[in-house]
Amino acid sequence: MQRGETRNLVSRASFLKTTGVLAILVLLTHCASKPAVKPEDERELLRRRVSDYWQYQKEGKVDKSYQLEVPAYREKVPLLQYLNQFKYLRYLEADVLEVTTEGGKGKALVKTTHTMNLRFVRQKKFTETKEERWVEIDKMWYRIPQGFEM
Repeated sequence: MQRGETRNLVSRASFLKTTGVLAILVLLTHCASKPAVKPEDERELLRRRVSDYWQYQKEGKVDKSYQLEVPAYREKVPLLQYLNQFKYLRYLEADVLEVTTEGGKGKALVKTTHTMNLRFVRQKKFTETKEERWVEIDKMWYRIPQGFEM
């Protein structure tokens, strides 16, 4: 191999190495940048989160619904206190009627049916429709309990 051929191979190897590094950087940059979430996707994410919350309530898994309450609320209200709020309630149905989102804040219109589990009291069903406030924190939606101010 002659001197010119050696230089040509070295420069070709250097070029391939540089090109490979650039290709990897482009791929990493592309993978790291997350595209903006479309409003309809954001509403669907919130709708699922609201449905999860009420499914936990219907199943009596109140400790799991507690995890979907906004972190600032959970800092002030211990789990046992939260559980006690629901010890006489039993949710039978919950329908998410409407969900809106704007700028990391959301609202959900939910129709629920529940009974009061009180001794010696006839089991009457109560149905109500309420508007709930939700907030997005670190790409996760959390419920803001009624009367709780952040």
